[in-house]
Amino acid sequence: MLVHSVHLALVMAGLAGLGALLGPTVPHRSRPGARPGAARDVHDARTGALRAAVARYAADGSLADLLSASDRSGDHRLRLESAGSTVLVPLAVTGSLAAAGIHAALVPAHLQERVLFGAFFVVVAVAQLGWAERGLRRPSRGWLLAGAVGNLAVLSLWAVTRTLGLPFGLLPRPEAVGGWDVACAVAELAVVASCAVGLRAGVRRIVPWREWSPAVHASAALAATVVVVLALTPSWSGGHG
Repeated sequence: MLVHSVHLALVMAGLAGLGALLGPTVPHRSRPGARPGAARDVHDARTGALRAAVARYAADGSLADLLSASDRSGDHRLRLESAGSTVLVPLAVTGSLAAAGIHAALVPAHLQERVLFGAFFVVVAVAQLGWAERGLRRPSRGWLLAGAVGNLAVLSLWAVTRTLGLPFGLLPRPEAVGGWDVACAVAELAVVASCAVGLRAGVRRIVPWREWSPAVHASAALAATVVVVLALTPSWSGGHG
């Protein structure tokens, strides 16, 4: 008997708890003199407003337009990602390889000036080469960010040496701009721009080089041609970059 009493008490307590939970969703009767619907539950009010909004959008076609715009936005993101994997990342990689090659070619000339300058060019060339190699294997958001920031820093330092020089007697006067400078700056600008757009597009992969955009292949061939021309015409290249 005691067991049944306890069981009945538990059932009644459960029903009471369930009623307390469901109570706020049950509409109350209007008091005499109250306006119709004045005692509507908050949940019912929100549900009604949502249903009215959906009905309104469906009636004038806005809901279909919204869904269509969402689909177009998804297609746009897919196109951006596809363009990034076939154009942006490959362009960043080839630009970094070109800049690394130019810096490596100018190491001997800078070593003759100062060991510090030559060492700096070695570090930059190795960093740009390693960054490009990582991009060929596994590009990522961090990789894109590092490429943009790093190359922008190198470009800024180059601009300072061509306009102001360097402090502490390292470069008392600004250096003249030569062909190597321009070629390397263009390559690094291509890296910065590609990384910036790639970050916005959310690019995180790269396709095999055979699937790269023809524009990237053409830019790589142009960069190689420019480097060869600079190497064969030292008078135009201006000595170093």
